[in-house]
Amino acid sequence: MTDEFEFQQTFVPAVAWRTVAMPDGGAAMVHQRALTTDVTVEPGGYGGTGCVNGIVHGTVTIFRPGAEPGTPVTAPTAASALPGAILPVDVAVSSSGEEVVVVAAGSNLLFQTSAAVVESGFPDPCGSSFFGEPVADGQPIAVAFREPAGASADVIVQLREPAAILMVRTGQRIDLPGASVADTGHEMFHTNPNGGTSLACASCHPEGREDGRTWNFSQIGSRRTQSIAGGILATAPLHWDGDMTDIDEIMSEVFVNRMAGQPQGPRRVRAIAKYVDALPTLPVSPTADVDAAERGRALFTDATVGCSGCHNGAMLTNNATADVGTGLPFQVPTLIGIASRAPYMHDG
Repeated sequence: MTDEFEFQQTFVPAVAWRTVAMPDGGAAMVHQRALTTDVTVEPGGYGGTGCVNGIVHGTVTIFRPGAEPGTPVTAPTAASALPGAILPVDVAVSSSGEEVVVVAAGSNLLFQTSAAVVESGFPDPCGSSFFGEPVADGQPIAVAFREPAGASADVIVQLREPAAILMVRTGQRIDLPGASVADTGHEMFHTNPNGGTSLACASCHPEGREDGRTWNFSQIGSRRTQSIAGGILATAPLHWDGDMTDIDEIMSEVFVNRMAGQPQGPRRVRAIAKYVDALPTLPVSPTADVDAAERGRALFTDATVGCSGCHNGAMLTNNATADVGTGLPFQVPTLIGIASRAPYMHDG
């Protein structure tokens, strides 16, 4: 499923955040769609809320069951974008299947629409049929319908910080107990202080990992999104090309210039550095065949094979750049968590 606009930008479905059941046996999925055509490496090249500038859009896709039991799911219509929806993390559908609501945690927006509008798709690719309303006093992370017998339906939103439950249509708010989880680094990673973009760090690095995509960058070429979990700052210089000296350069060149964010002071840069450096890797699965793993270890560390010559130390990288036959030098990537990160290499 692709959406191609008059200026020849093409998008495909990307990171899925949540899928819920429809009353008819189908499903509604809130997800991102990602640009497949060239991403411009210039100020503001990644950012923007509209179709022209944004490289990631939030959207909803509804899947309907086949006409007969056992028949394939009906091909869905490419839905419109949710303008300004950074990290559309949850979706809910009313018991009638007619109403659809979405919360975007990275931009504190609530979208209330209908299944009919979602499935109408074009000619509205840029989302003018959708209306996002700010969620007051908190970051929305979950949404549901409350439909008591004999009463009007309400929309319930869970807020992360400060923790609360909000009844949207009646205005009732229930503050939840517990300590604050406010964290400047977490906030910066999951939002974009500029407000004029649909992109945050977590859009391409959900849970601090990666979106599984290979992006086509103008003037650079194809680059596979890298995981940044497990202490990535210790592998500097950063990026496949090793062109980013440290987190300060990432924040200046990528966050501000390319993602359309606002310049951040030293304390806030240190805060996001602390957050990123603490992102955990996925737990390692138990080894099914210990003997095979030991044979693999022997090959990996064998000097004649050469893997450990570059992939060594705590991060399994020597932090160097090397040309391994591609014609260009690339940063030696960490191999931590590599089993879950296919496809491999700088161009995927």
